[in-house]
Amino acid sequence: MVTENTTPTEAESLTVTEAARRLNVSERTVYRMLQSGKIQRASMSDNRRTYVILNNDLSLKGSRDQPTKTDTLSDMTSLQTMKAELEEKSRIIGQLIENQRDMLQTIQQLQLQLSELARWILTQQKDNQEKQGNASATPQNSSSQTRELLRRWFRL
Repeated sequence: MVTENTTPTEAESLTVTEAARRLNVSERTVYRMLQSGKIQRASMSDNRRTYVILNNDLSLKGSRDQPTKTDTLSDMTSLQTMKAELEEKSRIIGQLIENQRDMLQTIQQLQLQLSELARWILTQQKDNQEKQGNASATPQNSSSQTRELLRRWFRL
């Protein structure tokens, strides 16, 4: 497209606000279109306003009042794509939640097994001490011994 400044008549040029209304877009979008070269800036004597020249094809393409079949098909395809992506992400989230539940269950089982192992080791140590006749003068209860053993193992 030609991006040179031209000198059209007043009837051919529109203000940015008028162009935005005609294209059914925001004024910011009209300025972006000016920067990208999709529409042309018109040179007018009024320095306070920006005037633009709209191509007839552009005003019809940008009009949201009369969407074309291509626009409608594009929107439907876009919606279908987004719906498929959403369904896929929902499926992935469901899998992650299920994995989290499985992992929590595994952690709980490991904690139980670790506790049982600590009790078994303490029992073995106590039996060995009794066999050797070195029973502790200040016996500790089983749960405090288990905690102490776990602290040593895992540096808690």
